[in-house]
Amino acid sequence: MMESSRHLVALRVSLVAALGASLLVAAGCRRLGLSSQGGKNPEVNLPSPPTRETGTAEKSAECMACHTEIEKEFASDAHKAGDFSCATCHGASQAHLEKVELDALPERTWRHWDGKRWVWRLPQATWKVAQFCASCHAAERAERQGAKAIGWDAFAGHRHGKALQRGCVDAPTCTDCHAAHGATQRPWQPEEIIELCASCHGNKEMMKRAGVKERVIEDFRAGTHGTMPKVAPELRTSCLSCHHPHAR
Repeated sequence: MMESSRHLVALRVSLVAALGASLLVAAGCRRLGLSSQGGKNPEVNLPSPPTRETGTAEKSAECMACHTEIEKEFASDAHKAGDFSCATCHGASQAHLEKVELDALPERTWRHWDGKRWVWRLPQATWKVAQFCASCHAAERAERQGAKAIGWDAFAGHRHGKALQRGCVDAPTCTDCHAAHGATQRPWQPEEIIELCASCHGNKEMMKRAGVKERVIEDFRAGTHGTMPKVAPELRTSCLSCHHPHAR
């Protein structure tokens, strides 16, 4: 009888521990903006999508008078064709337009030029950029917006997404891979994809900081998949042939 009682107590303890662990996991997932149910809620913690209006060229003309380098990029941007103006993503930004304050920035500005390089302005700015893009592109919203869809829950649980949530400034946000002012829907060529991935994964110091394999690009180019195009160009592969940047 005593032996069975000890087993019963042990069973109760293990059940309580398991329940506590599951609650902690769920709480941790909620704090990260993830679903603890295998990604059932891809829209969690996303802002409302921006308001889209017609007449984007006219609405952006005042901005382009100064930002001529962006005007060239934005001319063929997929967002422009979808009724996006500068204010759609950056806000009305009257203080910036009227220069009522010295160096007043647009209302939604995640980074700025310090004279030498672009620097992120706010804590977790890179994660906020991803959330803002997902306000239109998260799968369930994309259909309503007529936008290209991404699996937001999968991205949030991906290594890139998790690193962004931790505030890692090395981790790529949407605009590191997809041009903010020159987004295109044309298919990428394998070599373009490899070069893009190499901009981070070929940086040994960055990979060392991240605890990621430092020679992955070099090993790829020297291996069978990297050398295959020399023999059979039609069999060209890229990083995306095996890895997906938006998924686990």
